[in-house]
Amino acid sequence: MATNYGVLRSLRAVRAERDAQLHARYGGVSLAASFMGFLVAAVLSVLFLTLAASFGAATLYRWGSSLSTTPGGWDGIVVGLGPIGAATALVSLFVAFLLGGYTAGRMTRFDGAQNGLGVFAWSLILLLAGAAVGLANRSITLRDPTGTGIALLMPLGAMLLGAVLGGGLGSASQREVNSAMLGDGDAEDLTGALLMDEAGRAFGRVSKVYVGEGGSAQYLKARLGTLSPHHRLLPATGLQRARGRVQVPFTRQEVLGSPDASATGEVVESALLDRVSSYYDSLRNPAPAAVSPSPAAVPSAAVVTEGAALPPTVVRDNGDVVDIPIVEEELVKRPVVKEVLRVRKTPVSETQHVDTDLRKDDVQATKEDG
Repeated sequence: MATNYGVLRSLRAVRAERDAQLHARYGGVSLAASFMGFLVAAVLSVLFLTLAASFGAATLYRWGSSLSTTPGGWDGIVVGLGPIGAATALVSLFVAFLLGGYTAGRMTRFDGAQNGLGVFAWSLILLLAGAAVGLANRSITLRDPTGTGIALLMPLGAMLLGAVLGGGLGSASQREVNSAMLGDGDAEDLTGALLMDEAGRAFGRVSKVYVGEGGSAQYLKARLGTLSPHHRLLPATGLQRARGRVQVPFTRQEVLGSPDASATGEVVESALLDRVSSYYDSLRNPAPAAVSPSPAAVPSAAVVTEGAALPPTVVRDNGDVVDIPIVEEELVKRPVVKEVLRVRKTPVSETQHVDTDLRKDDVQATKEDG
């Protein structure tokens, strides 16, 4: 009997709707999250740059130089290392702001790239404020403003790229945690899984998972073939899942015999669901085969040509009398010799005279087969 599941929606559509509702409530740029990410990035930048400078000092010392003879103090250490020191500084800034943006993205759950940009914005604002204060107090002198601006583009680019990328990674990771915590009923995203028939042979892949109102998986949409694919629906019951593979209790031909589902998108209407459910119900519970009555139990009319001998089971119409044979099964016994009884005969001659009257009767026996 077909079961009407109503209208089913794909698991992707259900999650997208839920994420849209959460985004409307918790999305957007958070000043607190971006500032927290900036603090993480600033602390890690100081830590990484200090480690890089220490490594540079140890390297210069091994080369026979000392801090006192190196021009510019700590700045001179990096300059002394040349391109290697500059690359190390850029990598340090990139990793520091990557982790800072990741912190902001995890805190906001949505719009991670925008909050990562906020981390960079906090850094840029504070850097400009510090530079303005230094210029006002004449503690910073710009001998070549153009060259200084060009030199700052590379570290600023590393900071911007790290912050935005880290924010995107943080929000994506938080969304996965949200999906696991909120749950989707007993539905599992099997999209892309390899489909195996009941004999273990691959015949297609899962393209969509459709769930009911309670969030439980009801049907899978299968894609069979590559050049001219066929799309069919499969019940999400009786499945065996293992390492990206889904084994179904049907053969490939049985799946191909189900109603076409090429036109289904994110929603499956009840009319198609009824047809698909009826089809698979007929496979699981086939109708019993009709049993023909035994010829011995129910007499059947026989076509007999004129002049032919009538079989004993045929009804005979003799005019005033109709012979209806009652047919019964007869067990035929076959004689089996188990032992032999041997009787020996010995001829004996004897003569007797008897005086008596003899009487003889004639008997006639008639045997009728019945």
